[in-house]
Amino acid sequence: MNRYINQLSSLMDDIFSKYRKQKNAKEKVGVLVSGGIDSSIVAHYCKKYFPKQTVLFSFGTPISKDRPYVDLLQKHLDLPLIWLSINQDLITTSFNIVKKLLETINLSNSLMHLSLAAGYFLICQTSAQAGIRDIFTGQGPDVIMAGYSKYKRLMNQEAGNNELIKQAIIKDLDNLEIDKTRDNAM
Repeated sequence: MNRYINQLSSLMDDIFSKYRKQKNAKEKVGVLVSGGIDSSIVAHYCKKYFPKQTVLFSFGTPISKDRPYVDLLQKHLDLPLIWLSINQDLITTSFNIVKKLLETINLSNSLMHLSLAAGYFLICQTSAQAGIRDIFTGQGPDVIMAGYSKYKRLMNQEAGNNELIKQAIIKDLDNLEIDKTRDNAM
């Protein structure tokens, strides 16, 4: 396990050091966080490589389950946090804009795509108002590292049949490209 963690850490260091070389040292970077493991790891590396430029972003309702975890992460990393409080009117308005954006990239207006894209759209608007162009997210590791609950269910149902889990992950890798296209359009 330590070997895996060291390899992952080395890979993250390589990625962030390359990005830092391409970035203007004074430009701020944002991290969309949920308080979960994936976005928390990304936030950690942003702070490590951009200690004075990193700003956390998150959103939700006043009773959002994520908020306590986001606040805990913000306090632990000692980074500024911009919290976007959302409501039904804001979501409805953003859905109309997001539908048009999804059409420009020929992506379906399914409720799943609309919901995910609306969140990214609102955070991108908020970050632009704060003068931040680049936003890091924790999107992807759930597939790459088999973190989704469905993979855990498969492991339990199939008594560790790794081939079925592997096939499910490979199938879901295609969704990462769709996610990237959708999120970049926002």
